[in-house]
Amino acid sequence: MASVHRINEALAAIRSTPIATIESYSRVLRKEGVLPETRRGGGATRVTTAHAALLLIAVMRGSPAQAAKNAREIGGLVVRNIGEVVRLPDIKRVFDAFKWRLDITFAEALTWMIDRYRDGTIGDFVDPQRVIEIGVHRYWSEASMAFSPNLEIEKLYVSIVQDTNPDLSYLVNRNGELIRAIKIDFVLKGSHHLEQLDGMSELDRAEITQRSFESYRKKHQHDLNGNESITQTTLQQLSKIFKD
Repeated sequence: MASVHRINEALAAIRSTPIATIESYSRVLRKEGVLPETRRGGGATRVTTAHAALLLIAVMRGSPAQAAKNAREIGGLVVRNIGEVVRLPDIKRVFDAFKWRLDITFAEALTWMIDRYRDGTIGDFVDPQRVIEIGVHRYWSEASMAFSPNLEIEKLYVSIVQDTNPDLSYLVNRNGELIRAIKIDFVLKGSHHLEQLDGMSELDRAEITQRSFESYRKKHQHDLNGNESITQTTLQQLSKIFKD
């Protein structure tokens, strides 16, 4: 049966980290109501893949003391773009293929990934033979997913890219296949969100991003490039907990 303790054990093993370190995160998450309290019997709250995703997000973000805040904030990030696909109608077409809502959050997308490994349907959407990379920025409120879609979704993505921006033809080889994984960027809602950027020129987008960066740099003197990432190995190991 799935439990927070088993998730702790799995993350500790995957990350070669003492289990006490992972427990320091889950303890705060329990206290703040992000994870269910440990109980036995009929009154126990069932631990789900959504709980596993939130704990993973907190651990990737770092700082056990801020685990609940980080899980909620980073878990609540929303989609800005799918690689070179930036227009709302086009993003919706790709999301429909994944059976995602347009307003899906990072925590929900991560839960979806774990669930697809759990039920064995990941290959219906993603090429499982290629690397899947999930990233969480340690300082910015940003996260990402990079993967190669299955052939059907790849064709849809390529057709959108070719129709909307011929200058991006270098992303596709002679056989009409993507030469690199697509990356989905997640950001704070209302900050570079879809509705705000939809229809903007690349120059305007770059200007907004640069202003945001300069503002952040004035407030923070530490490394601005700290990104923590995992691959499908972590997703696979977490999914096994929920197959019992």
